[in-house]
Amino acid sequence: MEDIELSMRALYIAKAFADAGKLEKLIDLCGDQLREDSYYEYISCAWEIISESAYINYKRQYEYDYDITHIYFSEPVMVEYYRLCEEYGRRHRLEEKDNPYYKDARTHVNYCLSFNAYCYDYEIITGTAKKRSSGIHVVFDDEFYEHQFLFAGLLEAFDYYKNKVNELKQVLESEKIVPLSAKKGRQAKAALPAGAEKEAA
Repeated sequence: MEDIELSMRALYIAKAFADAGKLEKLIDLCGDQLREDSYYEYISCAWEIISESAYINYKRQYEYDYDITHIYFSEPVMVEYYRLCEEYGRRHRLEEKDNPYYKDARTHVNYCLSFNAYCYDYEIITGTAKKRSSGIHVVFDDEFYEHQFLFAGLLEAFDYYKNKVNELKQVLESEKIVPLSAKKGRQAKAALPAGAEKEAA
């Protein structure tokens, strides 16, 4: 029964990488045949593949009678996204809590990384001062066995940031453009003597 469960978890990891367009990399590293130890091999390969694009800071320490693992994931696209969020906030005079792009990202990442595991937690970091100031801080203890959900959530979260960066760039770029008709309208109004605009209406 345990072997079947581990095989199902390995398949879940494979599906997550397939959805992210990275199944070929997983197969290159682990092969395409399920074995008794495939789940643990897939975990090792998944870390390796994710680290190709994301910075990973891994730390283990003993706390409260548990072996605690801290992992910080930072993708360059996350820092870029939150810098664009800051720019949008400055232009519209919005605080972070009122900025729709901060709120949308938090809602989506929470959806990706919220799963039923009592020995696991995470935090979304939105800093922009340095190259790796934005990231996702994950914490779990030695009783954590839901790596398949963590990998799926991380891959989906990173995909979200990649897609939204382009969208937010377009929004900011469009706000710089003043339509020609609007310019002509302002020039015409400026040329009218005081009170003439009301009469013309």
